[in-house]
Amino acid sequence: TFDRYRSAIDGILIESVFASGGDDTTISALHDDFASTGIPVLTIDFADAAQNAPTAETRATIAKRALAEDFTPYIADDAAFNRLYPPTTVARAVSVSP
Repeated sequence: TFDRYRSAIDGILIESVFASGGDDTTISALHDDFASTGIPVLTIDFADAAQNAPTAETRATIAKRALAEDFTPYIADDAAFNRLYPPTTVARAVSVSP
């Protein structure tokens, strides 16, 4: 069953989720089936898929969309994988019950 499969994994990584516009069905499934159950969803997006000349604003927009789904984003300028890009640093809200 899917629950058995899900219990056997520590996280999931998906490439090219948001930069090219994103598929709502895929994003929803990743959120509902994994992120909302506490399984980390890591995303790798390439900023040049959203814009020919990637900018900090492009990267920020992609990161915001990923974070809104409780995903952890990594954004590279392109798919060459010839250098490391700075990590996306974010402050996540933490709920604390009294």
